[in-house]
Parts: sequence; C-alpha cells; structure tokens
Amino acid sequence: MPSTLPSELYKPIIDFLHGDFPLLRSLGLVCWEWNALSRSHLFSRVSLSQFGVDRDLQVICAGGSTIPQHVRELELNMKRRLEDPDSTNRIFENLPLLPAIRTLSLTRVSWKNITSPHGKGNLSRVLQSVTKLSLCQVNFESMYQAYDVINTARQLEVLELLAIRCDRYDPSGELKDLVIAPQLYQITTADSEQFTQSLFSKLCGGSDVSTIRNVSIEVCYDNVSSTCRFIASLGSSLETLFLGCVVRVGDALIKEIDLSQSSFLRSISFSVSCGIAGQTDTTSWITRLLSQKVSACPLKAVKLTVFVNSLDGIDTLQLPSMGALFSDKTHSLCRNSAIFSLILRINWTVDRSAVNAIIKERLAILYAEGRLDIDS
Repeated sequence: MPSTLPSELYKPIIDFLHGDFPLLRSLGLVCWEWNALSRSHLFSRVSLSQFGVDRDLQVICAGGSTIPQHVRELELNMKRRLEDPDSTNRIFENLPLLPAIRTLSLTRVSWKNITSPHGKGNLSRVLQSVTKLSLCQVNFESMYQAYDVINTARQLEVLELLAIRCDRYDPSGELKDLVIAPQLYQITTADSEQFTQSLFSKLCGGSDVSTIRNVSIEVCYDNVSSTCRFIASLGSSLETLFLGCVVRVGDALIKEIDLSQSSFLRSISFSVSCGIAGQTDTTSWITRLLSQKVSACPLKAVKLTVFVNSLDGIDTLQLPSMGALFSDKTHSLCRNSAIFSLILRINWTVDRSAVNAIIKERLAILYAEGRLDIDS
C-alpha cells in the first residue's frame, strides 16, 4: 500500500523507531517501500544460537540477501556444539562478509574446534573490524592463542571476558608476547581468575595501557595482586572502576590496592549480597577502602549494587558508617558533594517499601541533601 506521508519523513520516522523492531516490521508489512530504509535497523543485530543456526545462516547467505551488509552486532552461541568440531567449522566457514560489523559476542566456543583455514580466515576478518568483543565460556588451547585473538582485533575498544579458560597457562612467565590493543578503553572480567592474572600482567607490560579508562573486575583471592598492579598501572587514565568480591577478598584487596595516582577517578562501584544465613558483615571492607584509599580521587559517585535476600540483612550493610564518610567535611566524598547510589535487587519475598524506608532512615542526612539515589 502506498504511503500517504511525504517521502522526506520516512527516514526520520524510521530512525526514531530504530529500537522498536516489532513496530518496524509492522510498518514494513503495511508499506513495503519502508523496508528498504528499515533494513539497516532490522538487520543491525543478528543472534545465532544452537537451534536453527545452520538454517539461519542459509537465509543470511542466500543469493541476493541484503542482510550481511547491515549487520553491526553478531551474537553466536554454540551451546551443545562446544565439542562438535564439524559443526563449529561449518558455522565459521559459512560466515558471510560483514562490512558493517562492530560487535562480536561468542558464547560456549572451544577454539581448538576451529580447524578449518577458511573458517579461521572468516573469523579473523570479523575480528579485525570489531570495536567490541564479548567472550563468554570460551576455551582456548593456550594463552598465546587467546592473546592472538585479542591482538587481531586491532580496533578493539571494549573487551568483555566471562568464564574464560585455557588448556595451558603460562605460570612460569615464559610467554613474552604482549597484548596490544591501542584503542582499548573499557575492560570487564568475571570468573576468569587464572586468565586475568596473565592478561593483566601483559597489559601492564604494554605501552597502550594508558588508553583504558573504564574497568570492571570480579576479584578472587588468587588474582588480588595482579588486579591491584593492573589498576595502579592505569594511573590518571582510570575514570570508572567496579570491584566485585566477597568480604574475605575485600580485606585482602584494600591492603594492596593503590589509587593514589587515580587523579581522574570519578566513579567507583561495588556489588554485595545481604541476608545470607550466618552473614554478619558485607561492606566493612568497602567503608575502609573509601575511608583510606580515595583521598586523591575526585569521586563524584559511589555506586553499590545490593542483592537483598531478607529485611534483616540490611543490618549487615552498615549503612550509617558508610554514609558518615559523605558527611565528613575532611573527606573528599563530602568536599566533592559525591552522590551515593544504591541499586537494589530485592528478592520477591522481601517487602520493597520496607527496604526503601529503612535505607532512607539510616542515610537520612544524605537523603535530605538530595545526595542519595535509590534504584529499586
């Protein structure tokens, strides 16, 4: 059906609706001529998972298909194919040219299964174009192989690593290859302790570490030292920092962490759980870190994500002690009028309104000053 709208309005309307895929598809059914303009949005993100991935690739790669030229984000979840080399190779061999690709997300991929030269070439071509690389439950044969993947992505700006494993690590330090990521400004790691120990060491030895501004790390006991050395090496380039760990690890962390050179650190974030049986303390290490380690930092925000499992668990947060730092005129948090943001993830069995009321009562001064932000 022809559109009754002026043609010059097509693109502004479609750009405005860029994230509403159902509506864009509906508009395309009503007015076919809108499809040509909608393709860049409809096909910007392609997600391929275990079920139907071969069929989906056939559609994407079919003769005359316009999908590949619009793909900016590609998600590939191998799931049960983790130990299936033939299937893995077939998928990477069939990857089409993706000239607009900027984000690649790989989940449950075993690199040893990528043996086809053509498949390796296709993957390498994609890596060379991406600015964001997200790896989840990926297994490499060696650290050298992992470094090669990162170094191939020369335009990489954002790196996310979750549950990364290697068949062979480099405990002796004999592997001399450095990680070279000249445009990397954000790195996120979790559940990848042994891998990050080596990665942080290599990043510290490179010349490009000063580009990294945003860091999010799940810290475990074994990688406290390597994490602290890495953070210190960032110096004044560090702007935002997230640290996730349990109390025991937090106690070890504050003994080694050095933020004295983090003169541009404007936001620091933490994550804790409260209301777990037998738990009496969840945030004392955070209070000590804020009290002892951030005096040189121009912090504008402290963010605390709390998983609330019971109403009584709020006592373990020791909120009055933490809040006192924001009101202490000798402390930088007070001088900088820093905001305290609480992001609450409340169990459905817990009274949400009661949680909010208790927090506002225990942080009454901050709340009255408008410096307490609660997201529940």
